[in-house]
Amino acid sequence: MDLKRLLFSALVCAGVGAVFGLAAAQISPSPYQSQNYINLTRRYPWIGAAAGFCGGGIISAVQQLNEQYDRQNR
Repeated sequence: MDLKRLLFSALVCAGVGAVFGLAAAQISPSPYQSQNYINLTRRYPWIGAAAGFCGGGIISAVQQLNEQYDRQNR
């Protein structure tokens, strides 16, 4: 498995996830006044980045394992 390719894919997807988190924070501001809810919108980019990193890494790993399986079983 190519670790560089896996990390690159995970980092690119983390960046995309962070952008989606920023968009979600701008689109849906919290209607509540509690400090917990106000701070939650600051966490959206981090949550999106973490989800993107995990998702991108998993997708890249599955793709690489599928390619490896195809090479072995031709």
